[in-house]
Amino acid sequence: MKAVVRPACAAVAAIVAMLLAWASAGAHANLLNAFPAPGEVLERPTDTVYIEFSESLVASFSSIDVLDTNGVSVIAAPSEVDPANPIAMRVTLNDLPNGTYVVVWRTLSTVDGHLIRGSYLFSVGDPIRQIERPAETPSDASPVEAPLRWLLLIGAVLLVGIPVHFVAVSGLRAVELGGPGRATLVWAGVGSLSFAQLGLLAVQAATLAEGGPLDWITTGIPRAFELGLWGRLWVSRLILLGAWVVITLAAIRGTGRGARWAWIGAAVVGAEIILTVSLGSHSAALVDFSIRGVALDFGHLLAAALWVGGLPALLFTVRGARRIQSSGERRRAIVRIVERFSALASISVAVIIFTGLLSAWLHIVEPGRLLSTAYGRTLLVKIGLVSPLLLMGAVNLTWVRRRLRTLADGELDGSLAWLVKIVRVEAVFAAGILLASGFLTTLEPGWQVALRGDQGVQAEAVVDDLDLKLGLTPGVPGNNRLEVTAHSSRGPLPPGSSVELTVKSLDRDIGSERVVLEYEGEDVFAAETDAIGIAGGWQVGFLVQRPGEFDSRTAVRFEVDATATRSGVQPDPAVRDIFFALVLTAIGIAVLVVGLRHRGFTRDGGLRVGGAGVLGAAVGLAILFPALLRVGPAVPEINPILPDPDSISIGRSLFADNCVSCHGTGGRGDGPLAAQLDPPPLDLAVHVPLHPDGELFSFIKWGIDGTPMVGFGEQFDDTEIWHLVNFLQTIPP
Repeated sequence: MKAVVRPACAAVAAIVAMLLAWASAGAHANLLNAFPAPGEVLERPTDTVYIEFSESLVASFSSIDVLDTNGVSVIAAPSEVDPANPIAMRVTLNDLPNGTYVVVWRTLSTVDGHLIRGSYLFSVGDPIRQIERPAETPSDASPVEAPLRWLLLIGAVLLVGIPVHFVAVSGLRAVELGGPGRATLVWAGVGSLSFAQLGLLAVQAATLAEGGPLDWITTGIPRAFELGLWGRLWVSRLILLGAWVVITLAAIRGTGRGARWAWIGAAVVGAEIILTVSLGSHSAALVDFSIRGVALDFGHLLAAALWVGGLPALLFTVRGARRIQSSGERRRAIVRIVERFSALASISVAVIIFTGLLSAWLHIVEPGRLLSTAYGRTLLVKIGLVSPLLLMGAVNLTWVRRRLRTLADGELDGSLAWLVKIVRVEAVFAAGILLASGFLTTLEPGWQVALRGDQGVQAEAVVDDLDLKLGLTPGVPGNNRLEVTAHSSRGPLPPGSSVELTVKSLDRDIGSERVVLEYEGEDVFAAETDAIGIAGGWQVGFLVQRPGEFDSRTAVRFEVDATATRSGVQPDPAVRDIFFALVLTAIGIAVLVVGLRHRGFTRDGGLRVGGAGVLGAAVGLAILFPALLRVGPAVPEINPILPDPDSISIGRSLFADNCVSCHGTGGRGDGPLAAQLDPPPLDLAVHVPLHPDGELFSFIKWGIDGTPMVGFGEQFDDTEIWHLVNFLQTIPP
């Protein structure tokens, strides 16, 4: 046995070590949108800073401050969470003179209780100056939080898997389930969950307190229970744990139908504990998808609990069955246990695969984020552990189960030995998967992470015999490295050659700046400069001088964005709903097939399970057809209609006729009907700059879920909507 289990432990340990190395790197950003944007240069002052974050916020622990170059705050009043948008905060500013400002923010999520800090620069009138600003701390999460969440998951799956196994799988009499082994299983789950509960409370208290351990108790713990959802879920989980212990003690001491119903009660309470975990998961924070996200996460965890949470109980009941004296009865009991567990595991695996695939896509969105984010890399580790677990489950489902069913009474020992070995190795890999899941709960989902561009801005030009390649890194307003590679078709540039650049803005008359590059070898010339100080179009003129030759002159043009990062991405809502419906349908079909064909179910039981599968598939199809109707041609990211005076005039008329009653004449959300709406209309002067053209088009055409904003797709044609988008972008801040 050691020859099998030890290599499995070593393999899991190696993968987990890689997990620790990967998970410690990478960005952890939760700022999604901001006005002014990071790196933006405003032509005129704004009286508001508005930031949208990735999760809903605890108002008492979240704040925004804005500082000038002397470190003096310029806010007119304390910041507040937007009552119409719980993932956003706003702060009102005093009159701002021209200059550079730093926005400093701190947020605490109501979902996972993580405290995040960050800052960025913007400017009014003048190019951005690179001033000192507070260092960004990706997260104040404790390094012990992931292991604690691992223990929480272990306890939760055991508290479901054990009672379900004793009710639906074991098939043994109460006397054969007695002994210390069952109590050990029960208390292992209770102990793991209890330790995790206390540890997570201590971590949260340390995060919220400012002093030592005494301050954690006197200040941190009371603050932890003020965190809204986090505190309510913690208390609910503790109450449910106490109820589970009481019910399970009754099940252990009881016999007959009373004990059976007690085990059923324990399974239900265990499922409720898993629900508290899902309600505090990343899926619960998915915008406009929180209820379905919780259902998706809950189904995934519950299926895992029925399968991997029942593995220790399977070992226990198989050992109990081997003590049966009659060889025929012993064989029938073992075959019955394996058949029933295989039936339950088959359904669980189908649910795990389908919900896992959809959940992975929702939290990653783009395949490239699997390697470019810590969340994605950790997810790959989890998948790497799931694959051999599925393989071992398949071996048990096919080869071992078939041998147990066909061998004679006296030939069970060899097959049972293989069954026990494989189940023990499965348990090891399952523990590794739960550890990876614990890390995932502490990392920012891949879709939320702002990715920094590695290439910056690139441009090329050809003049005379020269092939010139310009690189601007990081390619944002402010300090940049300008690098020119000058290749000549006649060979290396002669000694004494030089490259000089003339940098000029194409959007504003702020003069031009001459930049002399230094030779770095191998035809590469470079310099550090802050000549590119604003976002927009730029022109760089080249002057290449070589001894004994005529000067070579040319120029290139390019765009510089306000920030070098790619902000978080979100899936298309229609595609997301289609995938969700397909997952429900696929699970329903899988349950139907397993229920009707698997030997682990009796005829009546198989029909009931198959009926549940039909119901699930029907619900999935009921969601699928309306979602398919929402799919149409892709919305362009950029408005195809130029914002000329005619277009803006048409948009202004449409706004006056259809939008003023809610948004007001100035778009501030103060129309005659605004007071009757919940949530109230948004301030368009603040919100419109946060969204690209395509998103604004989608909001107008299809509306915004969870708000009084209805879609105008039947009232306006696409051209009229684009005119309206052009007008909205002229509303002054």
